[in-house]
Amino acid sequence: MSLYSRGEPVSNNQFRDNTAKRAVMAGVAKIPGKTLCVCCGKRRTTETGKVTAKGFVCHGCWRER
Repeated sequence: MSLYSRGEPVSNNQFRDNTAKRAVMAGVAKIPGKTLCVCCGKRRTTETGKVTAKGFVCHGCWRER
């Protein structure tokens, strides 16, 4: 029994295990983190945007200017 499966539905544990397996099979070193954009308010991957003086700005917002 996994530590995560105690007090948690079985489906959550299966989802976590399956996601980890898919990432390993695809050769993904890490799953990219998401950050909240200060312009549009959506969560975007950190690699696609810029950190400005105001905060994180996603690719779509800073490309328009």
